Amino acid sequence: MYRHRSTLFFVLVLIGCGPGNVLCAEGPDTDPITAAVDELGRFATETELSRPDDAGLEPVVPDPAADTGEPADVPVVSDPDIPEQGPAIVEKIDIAHVAVSGRIERTARWLDRFFADDKIFDDATDSYARVKLDSVFEPGGNVGFSGDIRLKIDLPRTQKRLKLLIESDPQRENRTDLENVPADVVSEKSYSLSLERQLSEVHRWDVRPALGIKARTPLDPFARLRAIRYFNLQKVVARVSSSAFWFDSSGFGANLGVEFDRALIDVFLLRSGTGLTWEEAEKFRRIEQQFSLFHRIDDRQNMAYQIGILADDEFNWRVNTYYYRIRYRKDIHDGWVFAEIIPQWTYREENSFDDEPSLTLRLEAAFGHSTLK
Repeated sequence: MYRHRSTLFFVLVLIGCGPGNVLCAEGPDTDPITAAVDELGRFATETELSRPDDAGLEPVVPDPAADTGEPADVPVVSDPDIPEQGPAIVEKIDIAHVAVSGRIERTARWLDRFFADDKIFDDATDSYARVKLDSVFEPGGNVGFSGDIRLKIDLPRTQKRLKLLIESDPQRENRTDLENVPADVVSEKSYSLSLERQLSEVHRWDVRPALGIKARTPLDPFARLRAIRYFNLQKVVARVSSSAFWFDSSGFGANLGVEFDRALIDVFLLRSGTGLTWEEAEKFRRIEQQFSLFHRIDDRQNMAYQIGILADDEFNWRVNTYYYRIRYRKDIHDGWVFAEIIPQWTYREENSFDDEPSLTLRLEAAFGHSTLK
């Protein structure tokens, strides 16, 4: 027993007076046993402070120089079992919102380019051209022809801000009269020539004024101001377009269009479109509502199912026309030549809402940066 006590005393003395230990600096009058016991207590305390906790965190060692007598800051540790809150969740929601909206907008723009929609011509910032020829078959063996030509050319040294426009229907009149032979589609049209300026965005609106002349006898000068803006609304992308125009022959007029696009699944896009038209000369106001379901089959063929109604003040705003149609469109050459089959059924109040079926065969060519690649 005495031998073991001597050994323990010797070990304690070595611990207390080892090289560089603070006990050695306390002077020769310090009791070795007392010093050794104090050192063991200090050693146990430091071990407890430096031991990692059960969560695998880094040890927290107090800084003696920072001790001011105030309570130390407690580190904030996130618990993986507690859902995130605050800015982190908001940021993730914003990222998801941008991703979904971007996907819907890309899909809508691709389908608009595929179907050569008028908005592609209106939105284009590069040179663009579209030529369309329709053959319309009606009951009784009647065949008529219709068509459209629209050309937009970048003028040099204008940084793509100034465009030369050639159009066969600058007012977008949606003419329903048909020509007897295809050649009349070109010869009977009234063409316009105009210069359009793309201004810098004004509060995110794409504003484009234009001045031009409609080629007819006598010449018909006109002015037009167009504004376009897109809105990303959760899972819906909206497009608002408005235009005000003046023609020397017919006075003032205005158009307003609002569209909402929503992707249902990867191959379907639902669109709701509302259009308002006012013309001073005719004292004419019209509203059209159309619903479209686009079905993306593949990169070379797509379908659209459309139903619409029209009303105007001539009929005291009663719905006077219903229609529905199916559009099957196929890319027949390298993303710029398309063929389309359009069966349509129309019901007009002036014809006692009798069924008016028709079949349109369309050949269309689109050129420019906005065409499919």
